[in-house]
Amino acid sequence: MDLTELGRLVRGGYATWADTDAEDRKCTTAQAAVVVNAPVQTVYDTATDFANFHTFVSLSKPSKVTQLGPDRQRVTFRQRVGLAILSVGIDLTFEMRLESNRRVVCERYVDGAFSTALFAMDFRAVDLETTLLIVTFFADMRSLGWLARAFLSRLPELELAIAGNVPIIPASAIADEAERRAGTSALRGPPAKALTEALVDKSVGPAVRHGLLTVGRLDAKGEILDIASATRIRATPERIWPSIVDPTLRQAYVSVIDRGKVKRKTADRVAFSYSYVVRFGLLRKRYTTTVDARYQAPNWLEADRADTDGRAARYADHLVADGDETLLCHTYWADLKTDWLSKRFLSSHPEMERLIGTYPPFILVRAIREHFGKGR
Repeated sequence: MDLTELGRLVRGGYATWADTDAEDRKCTTAQAAVVVNAPVQTVYDTATDFANFHTFVSLSKPSKVTQLGPDRQRVTFRQRVGLAILSVGIDLTFEMRLESNRRVVCERYVDGAFSTALFAMDFRAVDLETTLLIVTFFADMRSLGWLARAFLSRLPELELAIAGNVPIIPASAIADEAERRAGTSALRGPPAKALTEALVDKSVGPAVRHGLLTVGRLDAKGEILDIASATRIRATPERIWPSIVDPTLRQAYVSVIDRGKVKRKTADRVAFSYSYVVRFGLLRKRYTTTVDARYQAPNWLEADRADTDGRAARYADHLVADGDETLLCHTYWADLKTDWLSKRFLSSHPEMERLIGTYPPFILVRAIREHFGKGR
């Protein structure tokens, strides 16, 4: 996908792109992109203000910056992730090179909590007032320690979701801070239908051939409107469609989903419900989603009404044939601010809400792809 196409997709929102290995089990590359309503120099200055990252990037502590030369720095990023006694400190030290074309690359991962890590940033002027920011970050999540391994071994779907979407944290934080410094607000994004059609357009096909592309739309205040994940699957729409309209069929290959039920099915409508369960040790949380949808066209389902545990949700599925393969786009969003604690945390850390919000559509799309076959 060229930068013009990418900028059109993420205007008024954000995108993450995750590539996976041949077995579709591990993330090999992860990137996030945001179109920032600020000049490229403002975005670049914000993104390279490493010493002050802790003032605008969630859960960060003051970084240590050592100048190695006119265009080289050694930077130790420090974060604290988790709650109370379950929190863990994550320090990552990179030797960074600031190139003349406004590209920040990691020359070397020096040391840190992960066995391997990669970090880079690209800045492209869309016009005089807006900038396309692309952040690359990848790390081996399981090398974080026994607690991470125990958690991720119980939820393998979540491991890919975290690794594949975590670059949205620095990308969103930099974008929000750059717009604050420029005195601007978030851009208006495309209508939901236009975004869905763009994600299943064949021009997007190469970008999702070996991975998953997730795009979130934001309103002018930076609140999430909806989130969509797209990928390419080695199967025809006719093979995939039954599991789209019948959640009981998904239970065989999406481990977090159970209690699927088709409530009503006619020539032009379908109503169903399903639950997904998050487990960690003795902790268990169940969420139930109910969907009442109309077929907009062949292999296109759009919910008139949807909710998750009583919270209004946005829900849609769109499949487009491309030869003997299928481009699949799944849209889902429900407000994550369900109680006073989540409202307080997510209101203060919007980039964390954008990260967590990617998990449901990403996990479902990735599971469908793994079941039917990864696109060639």
